[in-house]
Amino acid sequence: MSDVKRFSAKDFFKIDLENSTLLDVREPGEVLVRPVNGAIQIPFF
Repeated sequence: MSDVKRFSAKDFFKIDLENSTLLDVREPGEVLVRPVNGAIQIPFF
């Protein structure tokens, strides 16, 4: 089983993308302004 971890904005770019799954739960408009490459988009409504 995997651990769910939270990262601050300051540490976001230190995430090991090869061994992580990113879930982007922002609203669709926010994703359009600042997309996160490789993240899985799950809209937060």
